[in-house]
Amino acid sequence: MTLLNKLSIAILSLMLLCTAQSWAGTTGNGTAQQAKTQYAFCYGGNVKVVYFSQALTLAPTVSAPNLGVAYGRYIETTYGLGIDRQRCVTSDSSAGAAAEKQRYKGMFGTTRIVEIEWAGDSAGAH
Repeated sequence: MTLLNKLSIAILSLMLLCTAQSWAGTTGNGTAQQAKTQYAFCYGGNVKVVYFSQALTLAPTVSAPNLGVAYGRYIETTYGLGIDRQRCVTSDSSAGAAAEKQRYKGMFGTTRIVEIEWAGDSAGAH
């Protein structure tokens, strides 16, 4: 076996070991990964109007796709609006979420943007 073959096998083995650790859900030393707090904003609407939520602090157990569905329902029932888009965008920091929110607001051109307060629940209270 040549040196190149031995080196290739060693690199492949190291890659598999690292991948196996990530699949196991640990940091590589056997300790469980800590869930991180995320920050998000949601938007939903159609070509005429898009509603943007305030920035939300998400518990580590909250899933953004589920949050987006709840936000879409809230927009439809509260404003009687048929929506063709809904989404929640997450970030690792509140500043990152605020910057992304401004960037997204700029992508809607002449569509009317409405800021609303939404608590992040299906009832939308607050």
